[in-house]
Amino acid sequence: MSGLQTSFLTIVALLCQFTVTLLSRDIRRFCQVEDRAFDLLRQAIVKLGLSARAYDRILKVSRTIADLAGEEGISAEHVGEAIQYRALDRVGRAG
Repeated sequence: MSGLQTSFLTIVALLCQFTVTLLSRDIRRFCQVEDRAFDLLRQAIVKLGLSARAYDRILKVSRTIADLAGEEGISAEHVGEAIQYRALDRVGRAG
């Protein structure tokens, strides 16, 4: 593995560690979502019957996805991807 790859993996690990440790009160500060992304998240919560805890988790995963894409804000695409991961997680637990 090259030095650049090692550095990239280190940065990814630090971003994930930071995001996981966010408290609910910090999520609003660090997880700025676009209007379209917020609407998508709200629809998913209603349709999938998600809890407030799931809402926080989806925002944290969305933040990580946006960070990996090098984007400051969280777009609907980031939220959509995070919702898909959440849906897969729920299916995995049911089986």
